[in-house]
Amino acid sequence: MNARPFCPVSKLEKILLATDGFEFNEGAVREAINFAGKCGSRLYAMMVVETNPEYESMAPQLVE
Repeated sequence: MNARPFCPVSKLEKILLATDGFEFNEGAVREAINFAGKCGSRLYAMMVVETNPEYESMAPQLVE
């Protein structure tokens, strides 16, 4: 018997979570983890960072 909770959609093998790291995204992160668990999916996370060329020129040692 499968103990995994019911998946509300057909089987998803992979789920991508894109975030910018702000605290407002915490709910989306929790939901993505729960959803992936319910569906038996692999969860991939991607963090988006915006850069500004002016800031990079002022402190190039801080840019990675």
